[in-house]
Amino acid sequence: MDVNRISPRELYLLRRAQLHAERKMLVAHLAQQVVREFLLNLERKYGLLGKESYLDIHSGSVKEVRNELDSDANQGPSGPA
Repeated sequence: MDVNRISPRELYLLRRAQLHAERKMLVAHLAQQVVREFLLNLERKYGLLGKESYLDIHSGSVKEVRNELDSDANQGPSGPA
């Protein structure tokens, strides 16, 4: 047996493990897609689409989007007035 090559069985197991990992990754992507779809439905249900607010998935509350330009304009070059 050549010490610089793996056996056909080991090669098979390696390729099988790679396919298994790819399958798990696809399942995870599908689960993330389901979450995004559910969030979109909630945003539609609560009238958040097209508004300056969003649903915080950690707290379950509706939050306002902060406009960075407005906060910079209020602070000025040396900080808050």
